[in-house]
Parts: sequence; structure tokens; C-alpha cells
Amino acid sequence: MTALEILPGQLRWAPERDMNEPGERGEIFLNIADHEDEDMRQGKYSVPHYGPEALGDATGPLALDQTVRFCQLLESRLALKEDHQLLTIVTYAGDPAARANAAVLLGAFLMLCRDWSLQSIVIALRREAETSFPCSWSGKAHTGPPKPDVLRVRDCWAGLHIARECSFLDIEWFKDSVKAEMQCGAYRRTARAYDASWLVPGRILVTADPVTVLQDPNPETCSELLPTAEKLPGANKVPFTGETQGRGMSTDTLPPVFLPPEALQSIMGIKSLPGSNDSEETETVYPCLQMERRPSGWSGSTCPNEFVPGDDSKPQGMKQSDPREGKEDSISTASDHTVDKTYGYFQEALQRPSACLAEEVADWVSWCKDEGIKKVVRANLSWEKGIEEHGGSYDPEDLKRFGLDVLEVPIIDRNGGIPDARTILTVMEFCGALAAVQGLNLNDRAKDAVLIHCKGGFGRSVFLACCLMIAEYDVSGRALLGWVRIARPGAIVTPQQELLLCRFGGREDMKEYLEKNVKMMCTCSVQ
Repeated sequence: MTALEILPGQLRWAPERDMNEPGERGEIFLNIADHEDEDMRQGKYSVPHYGPEALGDATGPLALDQTVRFCQLLESRLALKEDHQLLTIVTYAGDPAARANAAVLLGAFLMLCRDWSLQSIVIALRREAETSFPCSWSGKAHTGPPKPDVLRVRDCWAGLHIARECSFLDIEWFKDSVKAEMQCGAYRRTARAYDASWLVPGRILVTADPVTVLQDPNPETCSELLPTAEKLPGANKVPFTGETQGRGMSTDTLPPVFLPPEALQSIMGIKSLPGSNDSEETETVYPCLQMERRPSGWSGSTCPNEFVPGDDSKPQGMKQSDPREGKEDSISTASDHTVDKTYGYFQEALQRPSACLAEEVADWVSWCKDEGIKKVVRANLSWEKGIEEHGGSYDPEDLKRFGLDVLEVPIIDRNGGIPDARTILTVMEFCGALAAVQGLNLNDRAKDAVLIHCKGGFGRSVFLACCLMIAEYDVSGRALLGWVRIARPGAIVTPQQELLLCRFGGREDMKEYLEKNVKMMCTCSVQ
């Protein structure tokens, strides 16, 4: 392949180059695979708490700290080279994954360090722009024909663009090496100790269920749920005895958390329901959270043919299923098999200079308080594989005693793990984001930091977080897909989540989706 000149007289791009061929006079090379430091990690894709075999066919994009480190590395190499030298970014031949990851990093450098526009990067690297990445965890256990890849290199660049414009990403990280080192260190410690990542710093944090973290024998991870003086039996890392410890949601009864159809109708300003004799107009209001017990047997999707932007599907009636039915069902309908932690995969971590001692890691609740978290959304159930073995999830009342408001929206992790419109609206109201959907400004209280988690903190939780981000920042779902895959490697775990997220061009598409599906749900409720 002919090298592509990016910065005249300074920088070239020559991926998959045969390194046995002699370079031009004065040519020097930069290959991220040659950098074994903790930041670059040889340019390898990885997910904290999971071994390489758990990742399936997923190959990228690389994490946020690797992105920041590459930009600084490239900047320093350009500054140190002599005037007659030409720096060439290369990857090893026969490694298309490394090429795609390096392309994302190069685009990040041009955007964040050289102020190139997204369009200019796409034009300059047009061949790389359309290269795609497999879905997180893809190919690990799915049956049937392979699913088409959705995320492209250009989507990752678009994600970094919105992260800069919306201040998800502090541009000073790329200008100040001291600040970059501190922030990247904090980013890694948060992922290692709590299996958590900020998607919007100070506003939206996604994590795994803390019980999966507490049970990890890795000394770098959090060991306690509650402050020591308040800890309860079973909150520590203890061997599982096979007996349920009574934490979290019952497998028989789901908690009273979802907004009823009448509240949904009012929120979205639906004046009348098809099939209803009530002709009076319903005033659009901003109601307080109204709770009711979720109907027995409610499935993850209220109507089997939920409306998506550009889709004219009609409701076919309420889908009913026992959430416990098929618990050992085929993996073709299950999603939660993708994020079972690889306990014990941490020996290499103990050799790192930055490895934390167990006593240095605060308990989970204290950490939440230190991070400014005021609200917690739990999107998983207690009996899911990977949690049930450890006695179930935590008791929300333990968190409430420390001032954390908890919302439970159990989403059955099957058939793609897509939350229905009712769940999305309930979470939006709890998090104070409904005003944004209605075109109003958020007040200060509505901007409280919220922690959203499912079992692994990659699928249902990240999808809900993206819905909040689309509502509040009016950004496209496709660009968000790129951002969350960088900010939290492993995020968005099914093709269904990818495809639906990419259908949202912004806030109006999200609003249309919710309005259409609320009408469907309310129609089902009156039939």
C-alpha cells in the first residue's frame, strides 16, 4: 500500500506495511504494538475483569486511556523528530483489527490535537472510515448466521466529536501530560476497582452490579458493599454456600417500579387512546414517579412489534411470558451469557506498578458518595446467572440508608436486552431527563449524578444511559455508540441494541419512538 501523507513533511499513514521492506531515507516509524506500557498495552483491545477468551470476536475500538496516551505519544514523537525526518504510522501486515484501531487513534489525534473537522478526517482517511468493528462479545456463544457489523471507524470519530462538543471529554487531557496521566490513572482505577465508567462525567456513570465486583478475588477490586461499621452479612467477599442470602429482588415477584399506562399517556401528551371512549384531552404534565407492581409475567418488551423511527409496525397485542421460564433456554435468545466475569484472571495485574492494595479501595457505597452519586438505577434481576450463585443482588434499603435513591427497572436480558418504552420513560423521569424530551431546560436538581447498572454494566445499563444522553444532549445514537465503546470497552452487547441505537438521529427521533410505543402500550392496556 502506498503511504498516505497526512501532515505534509511530518506525518504519513501506512497500515499493514511489510516491515521487511526498507524505508525511505529519514523515515521513522510508530507502531502501537511496540509499546508495552500500561497506557498503550501494545494496542490490544481488552475489557477489565475479563480474560481474552471471554471477548469473543470483538477487536476494538481501544479504550479511552489508550486513545489519550496515543495522542500524547504521537505529539511527542512529532516534536522530537528532526526536520528531515518523516514519521510514519504503521501496523503489522495481516492484522486488519490493528489497522482499524490505529485508524481510530489517528483520527482522534487529528481531531483533538490538530483541530481537524470530522468531515476532513473522513475525507482524508476515506478507506478506513467505513471499516467496521464486530459487536462487543460477538461470536462468543451465539448460534445461527453471523450478524452484520454495525459500528464503523467513522462512528468512533463522530463519538469523540460529540464527546468534545458536549464536554464528555476534557480537551485538556490532550494538552497537559500531567493532567492526562492523572485522569487516565483515575479512569483505570475506576474500571478495575468498581467495574465502572463515566459516560458523562459528573452526570451518568455505568457499572456492573456491585455483587459481581465484591465476589471478584482480585485484590484491586472493591471488597465491601457498605462502610465497615454498617456492613451486613454477605456484603463482603465470602464463599457462596448455595443458599440465597435474601438480597435483592425475589424471583417470584417483581418490584412496584414502572409507570402505569395512564402516567405514560400523560407524560407524552397523548390526548386519546385508540379504542378508548374517553374523548377528553389529557394535559401534558411532569408527574412525580408513580409506582405500581409490574404485572406478573411481563416480558422485556411490552409490545412485540415496538415502533422504531422509520418503521410503521402495528401492535400485535401484549406479549406475556414468565420471566423465569426458559432460564436455561437456548443462548439464541439469552443475552446475559456475554458478560460472565472471568474471576481469577488478575495475576498479571498484581505485577503492575499502579496495582492497588485491597485496603486502599473504598467500599462501594462510600465510593458512590465520593463520586457525587445521588441516584442508582438497577436494570438487572437477582436470579441472573453470575449473580444468583453469590446469593443474589444487594438490598436497595441498604443503599437508601446512606442517602442513595434507588430505582429498580428489571429488564429481562433476552432477545437483545432492549428496554421497552415504559422502562425508558420511567428511568428518564427518575433521572430528571423528561424535561429534555419535552424540549425544556433541565434544572440543577435534574442534573444530579446517576449510576445505572445491570449485571455486567455493558448492555441494558449502557443502552438506558444512551437514551438519557440523546434526550439531554440531542446527539445521534450512532455517534454515541462510538463514544460508549471507547469510554467503556464491551459496551452495547447485542446487534439489536446497536441497530436500535443507530436509528436515533437525535432527540426528536427518541421522542417519536417513545410517543409511538406509549400509544401501543396504552392501546394494549385497554383491549
